Amino acid sequence: MNMLDIKSIKIKLEKLVEYYDGELKPTEEEINRLKSMNFPESYITFIKEFGWGLVLEDYLHLWEEPENSFSVYSNSLIHLENSTIFGENLSGEMLLFNNKSGEVLIVFANGEIEKKFSSFEKFIVYYLDYIIEIEEE
Repeated sequence: MNMLDIKSIKIKLEKLVEYYDGELKPTEEEINRLKSMNFPESYITFIKEFGWGLVLEDYLHLWEEPENSFSVYSNSLIHLENSTIFGENLSGEMLLFNNKSGEVLIVFANGEIEKKFSSFEKFIVYYLDYIIEIEEE
């Protein structure tokens, strides 16, 4: 992947952050799931206040400084409520970053793994179709 591709992907991610910013508030079930996964209380409070959109900003930080971002949070999570991605409705599904291996997992609410990517970059390339779809709306 060349530098031009990376810059283009970052711009698309920034637009995706704007799209979600403040629109998707977590449900009580999602909050309980975060607690059960030992997310920091300050992070949970932040998500309650500002919605899932700002969690997407973690993707930008992961892209720019993966070593720093992974050290701040053990996992990053996004809820894709009423979203269509990869041609499927992903209501209730979640994306989970595993910081120990650097893998990115798309995980159902029940914990079943839907897709697995060996790196953040591979996930982003796969995710671009969805980002482009949002930009066109």
